[in-house]
Amino acid sequence: MSPTADSPVSIGSTLLRISRWIMGLCGVLVLIPLSTIQAVELELTIEGNRGVSNSRLRTELRPWLEDLAAAPDDPGVREDLLDEVKSIYRKNGYPEAKAKILEQVSTIPVDETRFLLLGVEEGPRAYLERLVVTGNTAFDDEVLEGTFSWLRPGLLPGSRPIYTERAVSSGVAGIRLLYSLLGFLDVEVTTRIDRRQILRQDVDEAGIPDDPTLEIQVKIVVDISENDRTTLDEVVITQGASTNSDVLAEYLGVVKGSPVTPRLLVEVRSRVRRRLQDNGYYRCKVDVQLEEVAPHLQKLALTVREGAIYTFGGIIVEGNPRTRNGFIRDRLGINFGEQFSASALEEGTRELNRTGLFERFDVQLVPSESDPTQLNLQVAVVERDAIRLKTRFGFSTYELGRFGAGVLHRNLFGLGIEGQLEGLVSFRGEEIEAILRYPYLFDRDISLELRGFYRRFEEISFEREETIASISIRFPVDRRLSLNGGFELRDEDISDVDPAQIVAINESSRAHLIFVGARHDARDSAIDTTRGLLAVGRFEYSGAGLGSDLDFWRVTARGSQTWSFGDSWRLVLASQLGLIERIDEGEIPLGERFFLGGSRTVRSFRQDRMPPRDEFGNEIGGETFFVSSVEVRHPLWGSWSGALFLDGGSLTTELEDFAGKNWRFAAGVGLIWNSPVGPLRVDSAVTLNPEPGDDHWAVHVLLGQPF
Repeated sequence: MSPTADSPVSIGSTLLRISRWIMGLCGVLVLIPLSTIQAVELELTIEGNRGVSNSRLRTELRPWLEDLAAAPDDPGVREDLLDEVKSIYRKNGYPEAKAKILEQVSTIPVDETRFLLLGVEEGPRAYLERLVVTGNTAFDDEVLEGTFSWLRPGLLPGSRPIYTERAVSSGVAGIRLLYSLLGFLDVEVTTRIDRRQILRQDVDEAGIPDDPTLEIQVKIVVDISENDRTTLDEVVITQGASTNSDVLAEYLGVVKGSPVTPRLLVEVRSRVRRRLQDNGYYRCKVDVQLEEVAPHLQKLALTVREGAIYTFGGIIVEGNPRTRNGFIRDRLGINFGEQFSASALEEGTRELNRTGLFERFDVQLVPSESDPTQLNLQVAVVERDAIRLKTRFGFSTYELGRFGAGVLHRNLFGLGIEGQLEGLVSFRGEEIEAILRYPYLFDRDISLELRGFYRRFEEISFEREETIASISIRFPVDRRLSLNGGFELRDEDISDVDPAQIVAINESSRAHLIFVGARHDARDSAIDTTRGLLAVGRFEYSGAGLGSDLDFWRVTARGSQTWSFGDSWRLVLASQLGLIERIDEGEIPLGERFFLGGSRTVRSFRQDRMPPRDEFGNEIGGETFFVSSVEVRHPLWGSWSGALFLDGGSLTTELEDFAGKNWRFAAGVGLIWNSPVGPLRVDSAVTLNPEPGDDHWAVHVLLGQPF
């Protein structure tokens, strides 16, 4: 009798087959190399390196280390790693560097790390002793020497240049490019390189000689044979009946005698085609040819077929359930019946992209069925999420922890209006802010902003409660510079003040003020700046005519400049200033005064603890301040960096004493961790010229950079 599907024999045989399948699979897995089951880390230890840091070698060698971890016994992978080490050293001025693997531990448990000991013999470093350029008449020596980008050790620009083969090859290529732009297409550039090893012995400031070091001094002679320049002997234009040849000649940008460059044909064709398309000739044909008339003389022949004049038709929008069609059409800036213009279409798509409302979009030109010379725009968009939740974390020594949360809507009413509501709490107070911003006032890049703000904060010597309502406009002059101005209502209530302080400066106040400001931001990154300038300024006026309790004017400004030098060094110079003067009789209230001290000003003082003080030792702020800082930063290991800084600040109670009295100077060190949410730094500084009652030192923890 055959077994049924539910019989014990059937079930037992099924279980037997499953167990055999599992055992077979385990047998296959045993044969799989261990490195394919789990990625094994390779811990690199380096001996003998002085000129290139461990962190830099580990970073640049990471892909080769991963290959070696996956195939530790492959000799080709080992050789590739060693070749890359020597390449790194050659790029840093060590042409004779050698490398070898001293030890490699590979027979280890799965859950541990492989270890690699790499030995390096750097050899002497090569320095450029002299660079001579000969045979050049079209360019000065300084211009041609500037095409060579030499590495320089340390921070100072005057340090000795380091010779590398890469710098020589890029410099020669730069010279050829410069000559080609002037029509010297047959220029010949050769180099003669003389190297010699010497023992160099420097003397320190005390006149004591240093230990001698072996180095390579390199002299380079760049020989240039310019040969004859290739120019245009004749420009011939063949055009249709619709376009004047004189107009086309203006489009060309070249005339008889102009140099023939490698990109001449492409540039002329593109320039003429764009100008014709901007005048409605959407399907124009442009052909450009060069014909040799004589050695180093060529004729440019331009043939143009304009075709019909096209116009814009309707705009059809798809994929926008939230954004209104009219908003998209306004951003494109193209109207029905207008003459076609490639530049207008390009500018319109650029404006549509700048709204930031779309994940992607596509604009197609489709001829109208009723009129083939009329081009309809088919716009297909994919919208981004309009609502975004925000969280904000922060830390400072005075406020301790800070936490904020909010919601941002980027497209209210389908018109690109931004709405934001955010709250923030800390151990010293709380605040809430609401903003409504329309970025396209008058259909331009002028933004209109309405803002409401409430804050309660425990200052060092009093408690501040302020309510602000403002309306402002912002106008971008260019990509980096913007101007702003507006009207602000601000009520401040000062409480918990030491009764012994001067009553005149303890009063609460209501200020109705107008303000204007400017911001110039040329930094490469707002979070981790490596180079660039930031400058911000603001002027305020408050008067009785505006409904204010106070008559005063105030100026504030801050700026910072960051440079990169050498091997990942950064130098930062920063300054801040402020001046306030009351026009009517009376003192400047406590809530309107300036205070110094803390993680962003003079860092050897606790928050707002810099003098002046009253007779009871309470900080009373000032009517003017000036702070200047210089800071040097350099990577230490991994995501950690170090900083050395000097701060100087002056806080005075009289306008005429601005930056002239009450200076305090601080020197300190910082440790910076480049965390996933931004730089987290710990700064410690000491006061160099303390007076009685001053802080002698302070430690600050800050999420972000001080300037």
